[in-house]
Amino acid sequence: MREDGFLCKRCGHCCTELSGGYCFTTDISEVAVWADVAPHLLDWLAPLPFGSEPEYFDGWISPVTGEEVKRCPWLRVYKHQKYKNKGPHCLIQDYKPCVCDDYPHHILHALNTGCPGFDHLSEEAKHVEARKALISELYELLTAKRVAEKYGPNPPLWLFT
Repeated sequence: MREDGFLCKRCGHCCTELSGGYCFTTDISEVAVWADVAPHLLDWLAPLPFGSEPEYFDGWISPVTGEEVKRCPWLRVYKHQKYKNKGPHCLIQDYKPCVCDDYPHHILHALNTGCPGFDHLSEEAKHVEARKALISELYELLTAKRVAEKYGPNPPLWLFT
């Protein structure tokens, strides 16, 4: 269980219902890891045309059609009795994308997207977590607004390192 109370139910909702859960953008650092441990994943990425060498990639893009997939291609749902743990299973659990590991960002994200990972919390605990998430989101927005007011549309890169 995460510190905020999130407990993944392994229901597969994020893999089948949320385009941001299975269509995403990643960078060369994550791609480099996959090249070592799961090179078959590279077939499902499309380099984005920024600069001479690709640094960012869209995934999951069908290697057959070149289109974004309609659900995560690495999710399998086992229904047969011979399987000990029936239900959705991630075939790339040990090296899945950061976007998957980071979902949901907080309780408000979960509630807005239909994720049941906070259902076990009491209503009071949900309200506490929601307030924390809202305060954090507001702080990020205010910080971004201050940066934009001070530096305009092109802030110095050192602000983000």
